[in-house]
Amino acid sequence: MIEDEVQKAYEVALKNGVKNDKVTIEYLGEKVTLGMQDGLPQTSFGHYVYTLLVFGY
Repeated sequence: MIEDEVQKAYEVALKNGVKNDKVTIEYLGEKVTLGMQDGLPQTSFGHYVYTLLVFGY
C-alpha cells in the first residue's frame, strides 16, 4: 500500500537526517519519492509510467 511506502520513505529520511530535500527509496519493487520541508513530509509520489497498453490501445 502507498501508505506503507511513504512511511518507509519517511523513516529513511529521518534516519539520514533529511529535513529539506527529497528522498527516493525502492520499496516492494516500486520507487517512491518523499519531499521533506522543515523535517516534515510535504509530498510523495511514485515513478510508475503508464503506457497506452494499460489503457487498452
